[in-house]
Amino acid sequence: MASDYPRNLFKAARAALNMNSRQFAALAKVSTSTLSMAENPSIYVKTNTIEKIGLALESMGIEFIPPQHGRGPGFTIAEESLARDAEPAAISGADLTDD
Repeated sequence: MASDYPRNLFKAARAALNMNSRQFAALAKVSTSTLSMAENPSIYVKTNTIEKIGLALESMGIEFIPPQHGRGPGFTIAEESLARDAEPAAISGADLTDD
C-alpha cells in the first residue's frame, strides 16, 4: 500500500543505489521536480506518485523495513543491486537531512 512507503527514506534509498535525481526520475517515470517533492514528506504528493516511486525503488532492490522493537523505519538493499565499484556506506536515520 502506497501510504506504507516511508517517504522520508526515499532520498537515502535512491542515494544507496548511487542514482542522481535525473536518473531515478527517468526510471520511475516522474519529473525531477515531482521526485524532489516526494522526497520531502511535508509536501503533499498524490498517492499514486508515492506508489510509483516506492515500487521503482523496490524493483531496484530496496526493501523497506517497517518500524519494529522501537527502531525504524529503515531499508536494506539487495547486494546485487549495488554497483560493482561502489563502496556501500552505512546509513543511519539520524544522519539524514532534508537537503
